[in-house]
Amino acid sequence: MLFRHKVLWSVLIIVFAALIFLILSLSVCAPESKPITLGAATVLPPPGISIVAAITSPAKESAEVKRAFDESYKIGKYQKLAGWVFIENQETKGQEAYVQLEKPDGTVAHYATMPVERPDVGIVFKNSLYNTSGFSALIPLKDGFDINLCKMRIVVKNKNGTYKSPIWEAGPKRLKVRT
Repeated sequence: MLFRHKVLWSVLIIVFAALIFLILSLSVCAPESKPITLGAATVLPPPGISIVAAITSPAKESAEVKRAFDESYKIGKYQKLAGWVFIENQETKGQEAYVQLEKPDGTVAHYATMPVERPDVGIVFKNSLYNTSGFSALIPLKDGFDINLCKMRIVVKNKNGTYKSPIWEAGPKRLKVRT
């Protein structure tokens, strides 16, 4: 009788371990994820998120786009940018934000961002609509690309349309840059 219980518990433990392994391997190795090398570490972006984005809707430049960059630093072959962006009096929950860089040769590229909770922005502007206005982006720095030579904007897509901020005059070079 005791032997039967040991066998049952052993089988249950093996099945449980196999299920955990299967769940972890499916969530970590999603088929659409491409690895990002950050220094010595390799990190997979969340499923469905690409670094370079395609903006198909025309964006209109608007002074209603309020934005700030809080940090900028290099991680391996990437420039990390983080900050917040919102359209005045519009909900930020569900908005999509993109970093738009116009390179010196005139080409324009859009980089997807990850949303970040920013209740501090809602508090400062006394509007809870802005509590989800944060973003974080990784910009690939390949082939000697210098982000400081680019004109930078933030493009916001929400249920009311697609908006483009004025050019960020300060640029990341004026931020405190950590390496």
